[in-house]
Amino acid sequence: MSGCDFLTPSEFRQHAMNSAETYYHYLDENGKGVATIAVQSIQQKGPFFHLQLFTKLSSGLDPSELMFDFFGKRYSSFEIRPVDYGEKTAVLKVRPLDTLAAAFASLSPEQLLVISDLKFLVKRVGLWYQQFGDQIGPCKFSPTVFPSFVSHERDLSNEQRDAVNGALSHPFTYIWGAPGTGKTSCVLANCVLSYLLDSPDRKVLLLAPTNNALDQMLCGVLPALIEQQIPTNKVLRLGIPSAQFYLEYPEICEFIDTERKIAELTKQQDILKKCLLFRRYTADFACASSEITTRIGEIFELVNLIYQYHASAEDLNRNSASTRARLAIIQDNINRLLDSTAHRKEVIANSLTFRLKKLFQVSSSNEYIALLSNEEAKLRELIESEKGLKAELSGMDQARFAALEKEQSAYDQICDKKRDISSLASFWPSFQKAIDNLDFSDSSECLAKFEEVYYFFQAQLRVKGEPYLGYQNLTDVAVQEEYDACTEKLSALDENSTDTRLETVQVVACTIDRFLAAFSPDGLGSFSPEQAFMDEAGYASLIKAMPIFSLGVPVTFIGDHMQLPPVCEMNNQHFKSEGRESVFLWAQSALYAETVFSAGNLQQLLTDYLETVPPPFLTMQKYNLTATFRFGNSLASLLASYVYAPNFHSASDDGTSIYCLDAPAQSTDTPRSSQAEVNAVKRFLSLNQISDYAILSPYRRQISLLSAALPKEKKSGRILTVHASQGREWDTLFLSVVDTNNKWFTDTVRSATQGKMVINTAVSRARKTLILVCDASYWSSHPEQLIGQLVLASKPLYINS
Repeated sequence: MSGCDFLTPSEFRQHAMNSAETYYHYLDENGKGVATIAVQSIQQKGPFFHLQLFTKLSSGLDPSELMFDFFGKRYSSFEIRPVDYGEKTAVLKVRPLDTLAAAFASLSPEQLLVISDLKFLVKRVGLWYQQFGDQIGPCKFSPTVFPSFVSHERDLSNEQRDAVNGALSHPFTYIWGAPGTGKTSCVLANCVLSYLLDSPDRKVLLLAPTNNALDQMLCGVLPALIEQQIPTNKVLRLGIPSAQFYLEYPEICEFIDTERKIAELTKQQDILKKCLLFRRYTADFACASSEITTRIGEIFELVNLIYQYHASAEDLNRNSASTRARLAIIQDNINRLLDSTAHRKEVIANSLTFRLKKLFQVSSSNEYIALLSNEEAKLRELIESEKGLKAELSGMDQARFAALEKEQSAYDQICDKKRDISSLASFWPSFQKAIDNLDFSDSSECLAKFEEVYYFFQAQLRVKGEPYLGYQNLTDVAVQEEYDACTEKLSALDENSTDTRLETVQVVACTIDRFLAAFSPDGLGSFSPEQAFMDEAGYASLIKAMPIFSLGVPVTFIGDHMQLPPVCEMNNQHFKSEGRESVFLWAQSALYAETVFSAGNLQQLLTDYLETVPPPFLTMQKYNLTATFRFGNSLASLLASYVYAPNFHSASDDGTSIYCLDAPAQSTDTPRSSQAEVNAVKRFLSLNQISDYAILSPYRRQISLLSAALPKEKKSGRILTVHASQGREWDTLFLSVVDTNNKWFTDTVRSATQGKMVINTAVSRARKTLILVCDASYWSSHPEQLIGQLVLASKPLYINS
């Protein structure tokens, strides 16, 4: 703990990151978090295969993450490469490796499974917290919009008015109501209308845990907006809607085709741009290599000149030394003669000497004068030689200095050319590094090394150029024209792009997963909501819901906490293991969000979860809607007794009709399955025409039996577990109960089974007709169970009717 009384945002961020990482590893190690998708048909077109999937890929799933299973072996997307995926058609285009093509072509649809690994959604949660987790905090201010009460279908009740007022006057609210109480069509619709009617600049965010729940949420809001003549282009639904929703409201859906075309054109434009850059790169490489070769040759020409200039300077140095030695000898002789002639002149000039000429013979005097004359002549000759040698030395010095200057100039030019060489290679850093490491001490070795470098990087260019081989027959001008054409098409599509639409819409609706992928605390692009509303809040996990509180705006949860909680692959026992405590954040409901801001530590939150402490509803203001317009008095009364509070009641004379299709249990049935119930449903459907219906069961084993017996219903997505049905509704609902003894999800007496929530959720999926398929005799003898009471309140159905 940090020393404060509550969990800090940074502490919760760390717990959430640990939770995502631990949960991911658990799913990975136990082979969980993986969805298997059946293939309806396979159509081969050349080397490509078009796979018609029974169900769509999850929103946000990258097709390149898919795997494929056939003949008892699993293949990666490298071996079976996804090429394209149609969001609307659920058609996956793949190309297997040549070595697998023949085997792939021989497959029947039943032999092939497409595997999607949904663990990436867990990783995405961890990444969001890593980036923005420390910005989560409770909103401190209330909404600033005045409620505009608009009746739609019927006048608002006092409870509904109170709920609208509450949602628009508190920072954090929860609107509770069972199905048919008007949570979305009245309360949420009026909240949204209040913003849209107030100003064209006001914006709200609508969220739901699943795509189906989001469609249901919007179907409750949009009719009210249309009735008030609010343009539907003010609403943008992100992600992939159901086919039914798209048919009814195509204009508010994110234009997936447009986004895909934009993505494809952007990708194509990027390839063309890179192709042009690659060509310039290749041209630069060829030009630079040629210039570098020339510069290397020039460097070694300069090196040769340096040798010549240096040798010349050395020769001049030697010659200068010899001349200086000769000059020194001459100068010594000049000095000696100067001394001698000076002495002779002094002797001759001395008159006393001449006065004593009687001491000399006349001939001796003449000889003395002659010697002086000879010495003077010799002196003049030496002085001339000295002048010549000095002139010669001066010329040698000038020549030597000139050679040295040329040598230094050549060195300078070599440095300049080395810099030029490095600059020529600078467009490719690794190439430049290799060039900078060339050794210029030996010309042949240097050229050989450069040739080696050249061929190495030329080979690298060939590899880099492989993505652009398809354009090798096009000129640069043609490639540029294709690039310009892509730019024009993108410009034309831009007005329908999600980014452009976000600038004008007032309502954005998306799933929690899409929110985590797209939104930051600053909003989404130009869209910054003023309030966030989340439907089916009880089914959303706490770890996914908390990021909503990073937006800094009021938050309203809508839902029914007596229906199913979030799905988590870990069970409660795992949360008690050391190092796994934080993973309960995936199992805890978003309705406990307020406890994150009041708990002292994570252990306190975990204890509340394990002990099933109810949400406190303190800082989160709760508003109850107790009157349902869907359920009749009988069903409403049963749910009030077994699920909800005593004040829950029906506000309609009509309501959901309850029927029972008797299918007695067989001793041969395997656990969690009932062939008799499968046969009963199949027989009933063959004899009765029903348009909008679904078949639910609490157990996967029963779902498998139903799917095998009713392939048409399986293909159309009408057979689901109760958990998978969350957020969806049908006019007619078959509930295959399965259990008699050893009950689990159908046991509404024991709290550990969550049976009360499971059965309540199943019942709530029926708009008009609920058909219980079960052993009627067994269940009617167990009135303590909710199913028992439902059977007792039902009307019997007969197969031949």
